[in-house]
Amino acid sequence: MKNGSSGWGGTVVERIEENPLLYQPVHRDVRRAVVYRFPYGVFYRVDQQDIIVFAIVHLNRDVSVWQDRL
Repeated sequence: MKNGSSGWGGTVVERIEENPLLYQPVHRDVRRAVVYRFPYGVFYRVDQQDIIVFAIVHLNRDVSVWQDRL
């Protein structure tokens, strides 16, 4: 973990920023990154220069709730 990162999502956000295509698509062009040490997934889309986060979802729940946000 880098200095100054919160641990909850700081490192996963940094990984997404550094390499947004690191994570595989799970639905069309939406990707999911898993938060280290917590059962949460960050669902996002890469749109040219922007990264759009749709949801941060507990992975033991119904993860399809983020699909309504597309």
